[in-house]
Amino acid sequence: MADKDRKFLDSLKAQGINPASPDIALSIGAYVCQGVAAGASEADLSTFVNAMAGSDPSFDPAKMPVEQAGKIYIDTAKQTYCQ
Repeated sequence: MADKDRKFLDSLKAQGINPASPDIALSIGAYVCQGVAAGASEADLSTFVNAMAGSDPSFDPAKMPVEQAGKIYIDTAKQTYCQ
């Protein structure tokens, strides 16, 4: 696993996101980075990211709304994964 992968996953975990599989989180991160590079709006990104975050078997809506999880994924990817 690359350093940036580990940083991304650690940062997600610190904010309460524990994906069922690292692959789920990393594919969301890659999607965000591609979208940002392509000039996609936050609204466009969040539709897909929220759906992905919400479909993760380990996601618990009792802990946070899916929109919050999606925002954490997007912000964290921008800060750590897309560098």
